Amino acid sequence: ELTGGLSTDEVGKETAKVKVSLKSDPTNKVEIDVPVTIEWGNSLRIKGTSYQTLTGLSLTESKGSYTVTSTRGTDEDFVSEKINSKFTGEYLNVSFYKQVSGRLPKPTAFSFKGTDQISTVPQLIGKQEVDLGDIVEIKHAEIADYSRMISLYQNSQESKPYQDNKLNSSSSYYEITDTGYNVLFFNQLTVQSGNVSIYTTKEYFDQHVTDFLDTEKYPTVSVKGFSEYPDTTSPGRKEGKIKVAETLSNGQEVEYEYTVPITVTEGSLTISVPETLEYEDIRLSSKEQLGQRKIEKPAGFQVTDSRGTGKQGGWYITAKSEATEDESIGNYLIYRQNDGTSQNLVDNVKIYQQESQDVSERPLTIDLTSWWSNDTGILLKLPQGNSLRPNMDYQATIVFTIVEAP
Repeated sequence: ELTGGLSTDEVGKETAKVKVSLKSDPTNKVEIDVPVTIEWGNSLRIKGTSYQTLTGLSLTESKGSYTVTSTRGTDEDFVSEKINSKFTGEYLNVSFYKQVSGRLPKPTAFSFKGTDQISTVPQLIGKQEVDLGDIVEIKHAEIADYSRMISLYQNSQESKPYQDNKLNSSSSYYEITDTGYNVLFFNQLTVQSGNVSIYTTKEYFDQHVTDFLDTEKYPTVSVKGFSEYPDTTSPGRKEGKIKVAETLSNGQEVEYEYTVPITVTEGSLTISVPETLEYEDIRLSSKEQLGQRKIEKPAGFQVTDSRGTGKQGGWYITAKSEATEDESIGNYLIYRQNDGTSQNLVDNVKIYQQESQDVSERPLTIDLTSWWSNDTGILLKLPQGNSLRPNMDYQATIVFTIVEAP
């Protein structure tokens, strides 16, 4: 029978007073001192100012039930009674997540400022009943700079999670298992920023999702895919969200979401036209004649505007004829509207206008000849008494200009 004198709140040597008696004669007894060594066992040891211990989170099991107990765990001298007075804001946060399956549920959390007393840490956390598969999160303000601030003990064997596993986040997660704490890595992946073209599709992001997260160091973490795609309908700095998962020892998965910075590059406003535009042969006549194109709607007259939401549209196209030789048909080229009105291309003539688009879900592609017919579009108009001669080939150059203006 243990009669007292044994405290397990601190590691080190203790003496347990034990009463030993005969079963047949309880009055026949003797009291002896038994030396006991208190070890860290399965614990998370968290430190603060000058590496002094703030608390040890000891995981123990009794009859199939698991408990995390927060004690200081050591009798080391105080450098400072405060956690770390240089930090007026939050210095340490200890959170407990229960019944984890999928996204982390709302935790039971304990937050401590650097100016709080060290004694408040074990007092507030106390004892927490936990189950296998539950997760403990430790968020530490200095861990990124001082990796020895957290020690993990498994069967009293010390390891340094941040040094040994190359953790990089200020938060680290530990699963409750029947053999102690198990380090998890789902929040430790390195985010890779990326550049994509405007109007990049969801299919592209699905195929290249691993370009934005480096999973090489942590093979236990699987990338599920984009949970939120970046908006690629306009250029600039955007964000996407990628979901990852890690399998716990109980078979359940814990999911985590990363925000990935993605730069959408500028689009362009371009016009393309065919090299030639051919017209039917014309018989010379003393009357005015209308020369028609060989093809009613010639291919290749196209404007592509991929500048995105808020930038697409707001431009017009002009055409102007330029003679390439002394004898040219440049003076006889016209642009004819649907209403029958026409303008000579010797002057700069507006042949298409595109209004601005406030919202653009895809690039704007305009076929400038889509409404042309045999009697509309760019035609030849030969007046009486023209200077053309029979059995001759004539040509001219048409210059198309795209103007960014309403």
